[in-house]
Amino acid sequence: MNEFSRNITRILTCIISLLIAYLIVVVGILGIKNRSNSAGSKGGGQMASPQQATLLEATATDSYVGEVYDNVADATATDAALELSLNSATLGEKVTIWEDRPKPELPQQYSIEMELIYQHPELPTGCESVALTMLLKYYGFDIEKTTIAKDYLVYSTNFVEGYMGNPFTTAGAGIYSPGLTRSANKFLDAQESDLNAKNVTDSTPEELYRYVSEDTPVVIWNTVYFLQNQPTGLKVKWGEKTYEWDSCEHCMVLSGYDLERNVVIVHDPIQGIIERDADGFWERYERLGSMALIIR
Repeated sequence: MNEFSRNITRILTCIISLLIAYLIVVVGILGIKNRSNSAGSKGGGQMASPQQATLLEATATDSYVGEVYDNVADATATDAALELSLNSATLGEKVTIWEDRPKPELPQQYSIEMELIYQHPELPTGCESVALTMLLKYYGFDIEKTTIAKDYLVYSTNFVEGYMGNPFTTAGAGIYSPGLTRSANKFLDAQESDLNAKNVTDSTPEELYRYVSEDTPVVIWNTVYFLQNQPTGLKVKWGEKTYEWDSCEHCMVLSGYDLERNVVIVHDPIQGIIERDADGFWERYERLGSMALIIR
């Protein structure tokens, strides 16, 4: 065989080999496709396209979320029903605090036996400290009348917050209910007492009479010698309330009353245990800002 014939043979052999390889690849692809179709038929349908698969996944997710939402809604409804049940069960069992308790009929007259303390001569302008001292002694504290003014009275240039001036002199001014309540609690805290002073400013006469009828004397602001109020125009806003300094301001203890005779009974640090006309007393009380405090 010459050289030409051998070259032709090599070329034909290569072509045949390529054809055989192509056929093998085609047959393999067809077999894979047939197996895939067969598997799809066994699953009860055709294979989903990518778009169909996305829709199926979304549907499954929505179904799961809907189930979870239903469970949460059921739980919420159960909680709401439980809360309603609890509320219904307690409607007739309202917790009664001291101020909301049923109130008996107010006695026509009542008076509290307690020690009278005069402010002079040691505290010529210290009526508030002495009135507070009378209350503290009523509750069993062994205290001198100058103790509050020396050790516990809050002092300030603001007469609402603290005592303005010096109660040991005639030039002193005074202190209003917020500051004296703070001073009282300063003393009670130092004694580690369970008692607390409470500012009951803006109480009505009936509310204060009720305190007295329950053996709770009241430190109260009125005017010295029962003079007419003399507001000075000096005002201080404290919280939601505006207080005005009155040059006739005087502090005492409301210790009794008589509704039939229309009088109040006070322990006055200057004049002693005296009666005042109730109408005039409450008029002055209101003009001074309706200030009062108790200890309980």
